[in-house]
Amino acid sequence: MLTSQGIRSTFTLASALRSDERAVSGVPHGIYLSGSLEPAVSAFGLRRMTPHNFFVLRPEPAAETDAGGIYHAQRLLPHGPAVALPQLAVDFHQSGGRGTEQAEELVRRFARALPLSDEP
Repeated sequence: MLTSQGIRSTFTLASALRSDERAVSGVPHGIYLSGSLEPAVSAFGLRRMTPHNFFVLRPEPAAETDAGGIYHAQRLLPHGPAVALPQLAVDFHQSGGRGTEQAEELVRRFARALPLSDEP
């Protein structure tokens, strides 16, 4: 829906996890949003509340790119595009709470998936 309005976005935090990647509970959901905030607020039915459990993140201009930024190597989930696992791990690490535990699990999964080399 956001794409049809010319708004670029990608899910992060718990919104970017597949069910088999969830290692902890109680972590927030989030989306990186480039462009107008109002369509996202409307689309997701967001409202200001405490505690905050859905973050709308505004990417730094230098990170708002496909070339190594937040839109690089996105993963396609049933509900939309999500950041790559390395970016997701960074986002979780900075989110506080149990985010660090989730980040560490994602780094382990990412490392296990890397191809091994026979070179010394």
